[in-house]
Formats: sequence, C-alpha cells, structure tokens
Amino acid sequence: MVFVRCEEPPAPAFLGGMWVHPSFRRRGIGRILVERGLEFLRSVGQCQVSLWVTSVHADALSFYRRLGFQETGATASLRPGSPLTITELNLELSRNPQAGIGNEGPAQYKWT
Repeated sequence: MVFVRCEEPPAPAFLGGMWVHPSFRRRGIGRILVERGLEFLRSVGQCQVSLWVTSVHADALSFYRRLGFQETGATASLRPGSPLTITELNLELSRNPQAGIGNEGPAQYKWT
C-alpha cells in the first residue's frame, strides 16, 4: 500500500502510508510501490516529494535514501507527548535518475 498526495507547486507532494506486510518485505515490493507513486506524481507535474520516517526505523531511512531521498534536517515529535521523533526526507523528482520511472519510460518489474 502507498499513499501520495499532490500539492500546488512549489510545495512538495507528500508520500505517506507506505506499508508492506512483514512476510513480503525485502522482495522489491516496497520499491515498486514507491516508484509507482513517484511515477504518478511526475505525471501530474509534481517536482518534489517529501515524507516523514520515524527516526528509530533505520531500515526505512536506508530504504528511502537508496531511492534518492535526502534528509532535510527537519524533525518533529511523532505526536504530542511521544518520545519518538520523525525525520523529513525530500526528493527532487525532476532530477531522480535512480528511480527511472517517468524519466526513461516504464520500468520492467520481475516478481520472484
């Protein structure tokens, strides 16, 4: 599952709610979901996308970094009174050669 929300540029679009059942992780499904979301955002003219990750989720932070997202330096409390923090990451869609989606045409996917 992936959720994307468009904004009026120059405000970045938002990627949130990306989730893959634990028994299906590390099979490329999350990458495909995110790439499809990015493909949609590019198709409607979005130039940037941001997302927030709970700071203690090192695997999630690494996942998004591998897709070209970069930390903005912004952090916030997960919710009022929570000791957990979230970290903002951003991606310039027009300059993201790593994803391939929307730049060179549709990517080819293999399910294993």
